[in-house]
Parts: sequence; C-alpha cells; structure tokens
Amino acid sequence: MTKKRIAIVDDETIVRLSTRALLKSLREYEVEEFDSAETLLNSKSLDKLDCLIVDFRLRGLSGLQLLQELQKRNASIPTIVVSGYLSETQIKELVEAGAEATMAKPLNTRQFLAELDRITDSLSTE
Repeated sequence: MTKKRIAIVDDETIVRLSTRALLKSLREYEVEEFDSAETLLNSKSLDKLDCLIVDFRLRGLSGLQLLQELQKRNASIPTIVVSGYLSETQIKELVEAGAEATMAKPLNTRQFLAELDRITDSLSTE
C-alpha cells in the first residue's frame, strides 16, 4: 500500500510539529511541512500531495487565498482548513474554494483523524 502524502501548512512551528507527530505515530502517511502558503506553492511537492491541512490565518497568503490560487492552477488537492474561529461566511467561501472540511482549533484528535481518513480513503476509490 502506498503511503498518502499529507502537507501541513501552518506558520506556527509547534502546530506543524505536533500535527506531524500525531500523523506519523497513528497513521501511515508521508508528511511534509510548510510555514506559508507561498512556500507550498513554490515547492516541487505540490503535484504529488494527496491532502492538505491548512491554517486559515497565515502570514502572507491566507488559507482561503491558497485554495483560490490552487483553483487558478487547476490543482485539486483535498484540503482540511483549521482555525480558532471561522464565521459562516468564511466557511462558505472555503467550501466554494474547494475545502473538503473545516475544523476548529484546538483540534479534536478523533474527529480530525476521522475526517482525514474519510478524505484519504476516498482517494483510493477514485
């Protein structure tokens, strides 16, 4: 079985490290970390990713702007957007921009992993 490639995009190092540790300890994922949307967009990994975990509020481009840029590039990558707070309007904009799911910080580990499994399992059936 091929490991799914997950990218974590968050400008807080501790969030990236803790999310990576969680995923590596509990699931068979290859995990990459990016400290900004721009770093991800400029990476050679972009076309090889199976799922993104993106903070809504980032330095530079926001999570929403990242999704909009991916749409412009026709790069369809299932994405979970996380944030301390999202309004109904922001959630609607994220879904319109291609977000598969939105989740509140701090993450509920069980819900987060269930959502990630749902998204990555659907990749195997497409």
